Amino acid sequence: MRNSVSLSILLILSIFSISCASQKKQAKTPATVGDNSMTSLDWNGIYRGILPCADCPGIKIQLLLNSDMTYKVKTSYLERGTEYESEGSFSWNETGNIIALDSNFNQKYLVGENRLIQLDGEGNRITGDLAPRYILEKEHIELTGKNWKLIMLNEKPVKSEAKQPFMILTNEESKVNGNTGCNNFFGTYKLTAANEIRFSQLGMTKMACIGDNPEREYIEALDKTTNYSLTTNELILKDDSGNNLAKFEEDYFLE
Repeated sequence: MRNSVSLSILLILSIFSISCASQKKQAKTPATVGDNSMTSLDWNGIYRGILPCADCPGIKIQLLLNSDMTYKVKTSYLERGTEYESEGSFSWNETGNIIALDSNFNQKYLVGENRLIQLDGEGNRITGDLAPRYILEKEHIELTGKNWKLIMLNEKPVKSEAKQPFMILTNEESKVNGNTGCNNFFGTYKLTAANEIRFSQLGMTKMACIGDNPEREYIEALDKTTNYSLTTNELILKDDSGNNLAKFEEDYFLE
């Protein structure tokens, strides 16, 4: 009888111990369900601002956040002519509202609607009269006026032994110009509803091209283009069947 009672007591204690351990483990597990900045905001894109500077008019900053959790940042000290660039990866905190850039840049930001708020060294909001100057505003998505760097043609990475192929669309007279990796090209474009675009009157210089470059395939892709898709820093040209002809990313460091 005693053995039976002892076994019953041990069984109850074991169940109680397992239950407590389970509760402790659950308490340490961060919440991953629910709306937060990470899950509900369109946070990837380019952010710009001018931060306070102790001995210069300000520090111009351009920060690109990619959807693959990588970043690129460029800082320029106004009136000094000194610039710094860095890139790396970033992570979210448990509540999904703050990002931390890796040790290459070592900075934390509170992520809001179309803005990043720079935090101090302890991860707190900066207060005082200069607080508004620690806010970076997100750049609006625009097709024109950007240096679109060609990175893929017909789903294959672009290789060029000379210049980096690019394209710029301007609002004035709907002109397009760029470089094929060898020759400069120029022409016009027309935008219609539903992200439709067509290029016409394309021409280019006639320099002798040395080495490997994507010139012929690039111009053929522009000729076949009928529509496009656009995200914050990515442009994809497509044909009538929806095939990806050319993929560009914005080289926003070129100004």
